[in-house]
Amino acid sequence: MVLHQGSDDVVRVGVGPSPGECPPTFAVLVAPALPGSDRWHLQAWCWPATHATVHFFDIPDGWLQAHDRCAALLLTDPSSTPDCVPGLDHPGIAEEIQRHLEGRRFQDLAPLNLLSARQTRWPNQHRDPDAQGIQIAVASCQYASGMIDGQPRVGQWAPGPADLSYHRLGQWQKHSPLDAILLVGDQVYSDATAGLFDPTAVDDRYHGPYRHWLSRPVVRQALAGPMVHTLPDDHEFHDNWSPIGALHARFGDNNRVRRSGLAAYFAHLRGHTADHHAPPVWYHFQQGPLACFMMDTRTERERRQARTLGQARIMSSAQKQALNDWLATHASTWTPKVLAGPSMLLPRRHTSLADEAGALQSDAWDGYPAALHGLLARLWHHQARHVVFVSGDEHLGCVCQITISCPEAPERDVTAWSVHCPALYAPFPFANSRREDFVPRESFRLLAPQNDANLVCHVDTWYPRSGDGFSVLDFQCQQGRWQGQVSFVQDDLTTGLPQSPEVCRTLF
Repeated sequence: MVLHQGSDDVVRVGVGPSPGECPPTFAVLVAPALPGSDRWHLQAWCWPATHATVHFFDIPDGWLQAHDRCAALLLTDPSSTPDCVPGLDHPGIAEEIQRHLEGRRFQDLAPLNLLSARQTRWPNQHRDPDAQGIQIAVASCQYASGMIDGQPRVGQWAPGPADLSYHRLGQWQKHSPLDAILLVGDQVYSDATAGLFDPTAVDDRYHGPYRHWLSRPVVRQALAGPMVHTLPDDHEFHDNWSPIGALHARFGDNNRVRRSGLAAYFAHLRGHTADHHAPPVWYHFQQGPLACFMMDTRTERERRQARTLGQARIMSSAQKQALNDWLATHASTWTPKVLAGPSMLLPRRHTSLADEAGALQSDAWDGYPAALHGLLARLWHHQARHVVFVSGDEHLGCVCQITISCPEAPERDVTAWSVHCPALYAPFPFANSRREDFVPRESFRLLAPQNDANLVCHVDTWYPRSGDGFSVLDFQCQQGRWQGQVSFVQDDLTTGLPQSPEVCRTLF
């Protein structure tokens, strides 16, 4: 499987062996040479001795940009692996692999214990935006599968209820390869039984769910190929985790939960140790012409009280400044921009509009009104074009069209969209939000402190049919004009984007 967290000069790729098989000896990244050649480009590493679900390898970014197709090959068969002696150099590995792959085409690599043998577009690869589009899947909230609802790991069993969404995601990629997958929270549930039977040991509670999730064959097949970007939300810690006051009796426990959850997230999905050397959870990246900012709205939020609700922040000042700089850089272009985060931006809840006590109960952006109004005001001031917010957490799919206007300058109206994906697997109806919880259409004045204009936000919400699944953002550029649509994938499919008006919505 391929996960990644990029930097200026390397891309971090995570690869894991198949459960039940012997540990690999080498991990090799294979890319075809020039068309018409029977040679291969290879990048190889000795397999680490440490036990982990996924091992991460730093690959030179220049190497990846030179190859638009590559596959991760694990060498596990001793009969086809070079003699494993200390000091064996990589050229020796390459020569042996060249011999075994001689005469094969890229498509023929699939039976050779390959984890990914499909077209892979790396984030900085330069492509003609007029000739190709960008497809990104957005998903969240995969409740842990068990003996009853999961697919057995051995045999040709049909996917269980817990695996259907990831099965459909794998189906999708067979017919329409994705450029990236954004997993925006609740990939695992460390509090799956709400404390009733949850393990107390740190490894079992926080690392165990990742090992269980990443060892599922259907998950590994669905995530193999495109770049995978992830963010944590509350269930990586515990339900609705947020900071509490220093005088609270559970202040120490609450901080330990945050540290343990972050350590497991970084270890399994980012290839870092969550210490002072680890990067922040939030980051931004470029996927071809598309710019994306991954917002951390969970671990940096402030504690709220009734008297501080009007100033409470949902992210740190450093992240807020980075987001503002990112908007200033990209806002004026018509190229689509994606802001991903676990928390729903809009629509707002009825309870949040009723009084301050209701807003304190909201776990989304409407529970932090100053942060919400400030972000919307910045969109208008930057005159941001084609901005799409994507999120998870509520187990309810919806598309919210956001129009920010100034009565004194009607020609400067700005339109953005908030796309909230359904849950991948949410078996308990009482944990799901309902349409009746939200205000689908409203207009409200923005009260941001830095707002020197009379700005009004207009909200218009559309809901697809209900059900577990994921969302696909499809951006196409035709003769220099960008078009965008979102589809909610909730049924088995054979090819192409769902076109039914019940599950598909045009953005711009």
